[in-house]
Amino acid sequence: FRPYPPALTPGNDPANGLQPRGDRVASPAPARAPPRQRREKQEIALASPPKRGQNGACDPRTIKLAARCQGVAVNPPQLHSFRIARLEVLAEHTAASLADATGFFCEFHGRTFLVTNWHVVAGRHYQTNRPLHRSRALPGTLVIHAHIASSVVPVAAPSSSTSFRISLFDNEGRPCWLEHPLYGHSVDVIAIELDSRIPRCNRLYRLDLATELARDIKLSVMDQAFVTGYPLSASTTPNSLPIYKSGTIASEPGVFDSEPRIYIDGKTKTGMSGSPVMVKGPAHNGDKAPLSLVGIYSGRDRQERTEFEAELGIMWPYKECLVPTLEAFAGTASVQRADFATVTEETRLRSS
Repeated sequence: FRPYPPALTPGNDPANGLQPRGDRVASPAPARAPPRQRREKQEIALASPPKRGQNGACDPRTIKLAARCQGVAVNPPQLHSFRIARLEVLAEHTAASLADATGFFCEFHGRTFLVTNWHVVAGRHYQTNRPLHRSRALPGTLVIHAHIASSVVPVAAPSSSTSFRISLFDNEGRPCWLEHPLYGHSVDVIAIELDSRIPRCNRLYRLDLATELARDIKLSVMDQAFVTGYPLSASTTPNSLPIYKSGTIASEPGVFDSEPRIYIDGKTKTGMSGSPVMVKGPAHNGDKAPLSLVGIYSGRDRQERTEFEAELGIMWPYKECLVPTLEAFAGTASVQRADFATVTEETRLRSS
């Protein structure tokens, strides 16, 4: 801010064409902007990007204000954006950074879970079991960057973002994550129960899986989907919110072979492993079309060469790959491998 000019008197006001007292010549006082211009300057200053270490980038008021200054109508950020977490994977013994990834929070039967890929927390290829990092180091700690709600009821905009660490193994060396009860890590999706590890989990933004299941979204080939994650580093991401990359459902979503997986046609990047895949549902009563969860993205860089060259990413449908894992943890599992194989074979026969 420019300092205010010295107080003027009728005898030294340059506007009156008179000289001030003494031998010094006063420069003309800067013209004071009209109230409307001053207000616009203050709005632009408020909407400018925050300095490093500040957390104003995710404030919906700042985003809306910046848009108004530019003459663009922008709605507040998607609530879904606050449910996504940026993950840093640290080595078990040295705590060196191994990789970046994405995860999201969900609620099931009153418990809070972090969902991501098995290869993210295990540090191994989910099919070959080979270490992914060139040093062959394996993960030991997960740093989770998340958004915290300023109030629980009603849900309000985040008052701040936070980071917390969780160990991937207990004191006896057992992994803390939950795998699919039937397929194990052949399904590249895991969940970590957070209620016993993080205080006040009810302030985390979470997907309610009961609501998602009630929507019962039916996918079709060529449907548009959005992979929401963090393909960029923290220093180049425009704010602390995820990036929405679009893709197309490229394989028949109701027909599976050995594992329940679906191909997505679209270019993604390292760092989006573990991202939720969303589709736009039907709009009601003139409201915006809601985003609905359909699966968990597993990336492209861990694939076979032919899959990578075809630019096909893997999505694991959440009904078949995540819900059975959480049901088994809650003691309500009802799916058997034989039953699932029978349903899959019947679907294949009907489609042939």
